Amino acid sequence: MKRSSESKTNFAGLSEAAIIRRIVDGEALAAIAASVGRARSKLTEWLQADEARWERSARACVSAAGAWDEKAEQVLAKAKNPLALAKARELAHHYRWRASKIAPRQYGDKQQIEHSGRLGIEQLVIASRQKPDAG
Repeated sequence: MKRSSESKTNFAGLSEAAIIRRIVDGEALAAIAASVGRARSKLTEWLQADEARWERSARACVSAAGAWDEKAEQVLAKAKNPLALAKARELAHHYRWRASKIAPRQYGDKQQIEHSGRLGIEQLVIASRQKPDAG
């Protein structure tokens, strides 16, 4: 059942534009929903209820990957001593990992598949017709 605070353009008093902006800034859906006292699942349901809104939120999530990459740079730049730098490296690694899962094309590992050699149906047919060695 829809609460009165939800409408086509607002979720618990937050406009769609405000939600999209917060997603782009890297804020988690759970945090956005909690800020207005709602569950993440309810926010997700509201986003999915309109296909265009769902598409906009998905694009915002991809844009958020950039925020995670920037966050990694910032945390490294702020490290003042070796211990802080070690912690910053771990956080930066996590932030970049998160970016790679959100936007694998931009931030993921390059994956390349190479195939060499030739095995066609002709070779399989020829091999199946050959008599086994009586050795």
